[in-house]
Parts: sequence; C-alpha cells; structure tokens
Amino acid sequence: MKNIIKQDNNSLFFSAVTVSDMEYLKQIEPALIKLFGRIYKKSKIFNFSSFTDYYEKEMGMDLLKQFYVFEKPQPIKNLIRYKIKTNIFEEIFTKKNRSSKNRCINIDPGYITLAKLVLASTKNYAHRIYLDRGIFAEITLSFHSKTFVNNPWTYPDYMTKEAINFFNDSRDFFKKRYYSGRKPRIRAYS
Repeated sequence: MKNIIKQDNNSLFFSAVTVSDMEYLKQIEPALIKLFGRIYKKSKIFNFSSFTDYYEKEMGMDLLKQFYVFEKPQPIKNLIRYKIKTNIFEEIFTKKNRSSKNRCINIDPGYITLAKLVLASTKNYAHRIYLDRGIFAEITLSFHSKTFVNNPWTYPDYMTKEAINFFNDSRDFFKKRYYSGRKPRIRAYS
C-alpha cells in the first residue's frame, strides 16, 4: 500500500520572472507584491539564456531570471487569475520600458503543494491541462523520496540543483506554516 498526500485547497504561490535587464526585476517587484503578497524568498538571479534561446527573438540575448516565492498560502483556484494578471503586467511593463513591440519581461506564476510544483501557461501541449480563460497548467516538478524531481517536460532551469533546493526549501516553509500543529491528510491507496 502506498500513502499519498490528499490535495488540500491551499498552496504557496511563486512567480518566475525573466527579464532583458536586471533593473526590470527591481521595477516589477512592487507589482508582484501587490498581487501575491509579501515575498518569502527570492532565488539568486541567474543567466536564463544559458538554458534556452526560446525568448531570444522576442526579448533579446543574455536574459536573466529569478524565482520569487510568496509568504501567504492561498487557494489553488487563484492560478488562473494570477496568470491573466501577470500577462497584463507584461504588456504594461513592456509599453512603459520600450518603444518597440518586443517584450522585455516574462512572468510565469505557479504554485507549490506538498505533492508538486505547478506552472501556469497560455500554451497548450500534450502534458498540459486546460483550466479556463485560455490558461493551462502543468506539473513541472513532482515531490518524490523527500525531494522535488523533474518530469520529462520539465524546463532545464527548473532541474538545476539550485532550483530544486530552492523549491524544496519553499515546500518545507509551506508545510511548517500551513500545517503547523496538524498533519497533512493522508489517504492510502493500494
């Protein structure tokens, strides 16, 4: 018999922010705090372009990325609203900071539960599930044997030791904060 964690309705939200200029990270942070609440933790800023050239045409070369995890557990259903809002932030921010139509920022919200890390997207693929209002979700990392592990479709920047450690720590924070004094509900399956 295996024990698995029954999904609660709350999660810890995070946002992955990719920028063409480090200054944009400082500029977008107040908007992220207003939307998600106080920041629990930020990852180190890293060179996103070393993982992929996917956004190169749209955003340029030498892109930087940072993960933000927010402090307050929130309902999972907020994912759709947050993805729509962050898309609006991207449009406003790009108009404000560039005269061309090229993007200068990409914001991908997601959430962490005890069982997984879920990332929102507007792009449909075989491994993504449609939620509503043009938003899809994928399980980017799964929690197994006391750590997050990647799936075949996991983006390379989420598979690094640094990212895994960062999200493991965030999961531990969520577990202590949300489940303080009570155990997660476990349901046995055979």
